Amino acid sequence: MSKPATTIDLAAFKKQLADSLVRNATSAGHRIVAESLTCEMSTGVQIVTAAFHRAEFPTEKEFTAGIDLLFGYLSIADQPSLPAGYYRIRLAIPGYEKRGEVKVSFIDTTGKTVHSLTGKGGPRQLKPGSANDNLASPPVVMKTFCGRKKCFNISRHGFGDWEWGCTDLNGNTINCVDRQP
Repeated sequence: MSKPATTIDLAAFKKQLADSLVRNATSAGHRIVAESLTCEMSTGVQIVTAAFHRAEFPTEKEFTAGIDLLFGYLSIADQPSLPAGYYRIRLAIPGYEKRGEVKVSFIDTTGKTVHSLTGKGGPRQLKPGSANDNLASPPVVMKTFCGRKKCFNISRHGFGDWEWGCTDLNGNTINCVDRQP
C-alpha cells in the first residue's frame, strides 16, 4: 500500500533541510554540523539552524566578546528588520557563571550585521547532591557544539530570555569552567 500524497516523510524532509543548510553554509565558506540541526516552524515562522563545526571548545573570553555559534535560515513574518535568508548567528554572554545581558546578532552572507537583539540570561544552576544534575528541558534547546568531553547548550525560554550551560557527553550538567575540552 502506498502512502497518501499528503503524507510527509519527516526523515526525508529533515535530510532535505540539512542538505540545503550544508550547501548554503559551504557556499558561504562555513562548515556546520548537520547532526545538530534544529527546526522551528509555525505560522509565519521558519527557523532552521545548525552549529558551526569547531576544532576547539571556545573560551569564556570568546563567548563574552561574541562568537558565531550557528548558521541558519530564518524567515519571520512581520519582521522587516530581519529579511528571510541565511545568517551567521552570533551570541555574546556575560560569562559562563554570570547573569546579565545577552546579545544575539544576525550576520548575512556578505558579513553585514542585519539585526541584533538583546535580552537577559544566566547560567543553569547545578543541583549539588542530585542523582544526575539534569534539568528539565525548556521548549527550545540547542546543543550548539561539543568538544571531546563536554557540550555547550543554550535554551530559549521566550523572547529575550536565555539560559546556558555545559553537559558532559552523557547529558549530565557540568560546570563550563572545568578545563576539559
